[in-house]
Amino acid sequence: MLSDYKAQIDQILKNTEKEEANNTSDKIAAVATYKIMIGAISKFVEKESCSNPEFDAALSLEWKSAGRMLKHIWSNAEKMALRHGQIASCCLTKEVVYAWAREYYLLDDKEAVMKEKAEKAEAEQKQKEEKEKEAQYEKRALDILSMQSGWDDLSDGEKKKKIASKIKSLKTSDSRKSNKSTPKTITTHSGPAKSSAVSMAVDEKENAAPGESQDQDNSSEICVTEASVELEMELANTLDGQMNLFNLLQGGE
Repeated sequence: MLSDYKAQIDQILKNTEKEEANNTSDKIAAVATYKIMIGAISKFVEKESCSNPEFDAALSLEWKSAGRMLKHIWSNAEKMALRHGQIASCCLTKEVVYAWAREYYLLDDKEAVMKEKAEKAEAEQKQKEEKEKEAQYEKRALDILSMQSGWDDLSDGEKKKKIASKIKSLKTSDSRKSNKSTPKTITTHSGPAKSSAVSMAVDEKENAAPGESQDQDNSSEICVTEASVELEMELANTLDGQMNLFNLLQGGE
């Protein structure tokens, strides 16, 4: 519904205005261009919403957003510019931009967006767990160090260095214990005495380098995914994320 779209656009403009105070003069000029562009697209969206029931219904779908719509336009404009080589800008007619806006809202992208959201939620949960784990290590390190004589006489800088060193030591120790306690499955085979054998299936983690674990590998992969997803989600809602779009649209009628 149109009201959902307007609420999203209002929030995007508020976020842009918050950045305006810290921007250079060229970016402040871009803000003005951005607002003009948003106004023109919003008029088109309002007109299309009134004449196209399917389009109007798409405006309130939970996986659709005005920010993603702007990103869709920006992405298409960039691709069009790159067809002519590595150039800084190109001219687009308003009809082309409006067509991209319509294309986004009628595009069936639910599965892709839901996957991104799930990855983001998983990454945020992983980050939360990592922060909690770090806090626990810091507490353990502080508990140990505070019992040592002369601790209270150290400067804040020296305490921080010792805490960091102790945390590293605790992590190394825990990693070694984890590797030593890796579970092994023993399978016995019945048969003649000569052919009796005991085979051992060793967990894959045994093959990991010292101090590393399969969980840590997965964590690294998730962090990379989260960073890319976070950038994707925030790009269309920030002024810097729209700079290329301003350049690409500049001069278009």
